[in-house]
Amino acid sequence: MSGYADFVAQDRRLVILRLLRGIESRRANQYVLRTACKSCGYDELASTIVNDLAFLRREGLVLTEDLPPDILLATLTDLGDQAARGVVRIRGVAVPAVE
Repeated sequence: MSGYADFVAQDRRLVILRLLRGIESRRANQYVLRTACKSCGYDELASTIVNDLAFLRREGLVLTEDLPPDILLATLTDLGDQAARGVVRIRGVAVPAVE
């Protein structure tokens, strides 16, 4: 990926973590997350969101579960919550701005 594409991917992953953090159950499927990302300025293909969730899973930031038919459910982990708040830094995920 290019520098700009990396920047966008890192920010989009942070957005996904923050969206999950804002849901009481800390869970959502890829379709809900895609729609929510659109409202945050990221109009991405469904496959991009699935790839981001796979990255976040590999880093231990979310757990994923395949549900029929073709639904990927993501659950925020404690580490993911910490990354969303900027308590820990994870390579490939943007750090939230200090407000």
